[in-house]
Amino acid sequence: MSQRNKKTKPLPLKGVFFSLFTYTLLSAEAFAQATPPIESGNYILTVIFSLIAVLILIFGAAIILKKLTQSKGIANGLLKVVGGVSLGNRERLVIVEINDEKILLGVTSNEITLIKEITEKTESQLTGQ
Repeated sequence: MSQRNKKTKPLPLKGVFFSLFTYTLLSAEAFAQATPPIESGNYILTVIFSLIAVLILIFGAAIILKKLTQSKGIANGLLKVVGGVSLGNRERLVIVEINDEKILLGVTSNEITLIKEITEKTESQLTGQ
């Protein structure tokens, strides 16, 4: 039986890392020599105007996205939430207006229940007029 050579040659990683490191240093040095010195006044103004331009682009994109994704509600704006009150962590009473009719809904995490239809008489009693 022949024995295999259990010793394997290590990869020359030191040489690879050394060559990458020296290449990085040499290219950084060449870049530093190739670029002209920066005047501080012009550089600061350029940075400030660039920052302002980027901020304007971000806010403009946010406004456009908000307008594009804004929904008009169910049935093209026929449904409108007039008001509501929280009764607990996941329970609410909500007054919803649909085609000039108002209804009181109980909303939980599991269901929505019609509690009462609010007429003009009921509304005047609630407001005290």
